[in-house]
Amino acid sequence: MIILNGLFWLIVIIITFLGEFTTLISNQIGLHRGLDMIFSILIAILIYFIYSTNQQINKLNKDIAKVNKLIDEKNNKK
Repeated sequence: MIILNGLFWLIVIIITFLGEFTTLISNQIGLHRGLDMIFSILIAILIYFIYSTNQQINKLNKDIAKVNKLIDEKNNKK
């Protein structure tokens, strides 16, 4: 997580001081402004985080269901 944090801040610094750089890259991709490219990337990242969080929640729900089933089986044996 520390590496991702450092990478994030490095990208922020590059974008801040080298605004023309993002415009050049976005022109190569087919977008006209660097800001459009940044927003597109941020939306893709947010969608990925939502998906991965949803996967983690589903796994936790399955684990909770297993624990509940074990507790229920243990209580029914008595």
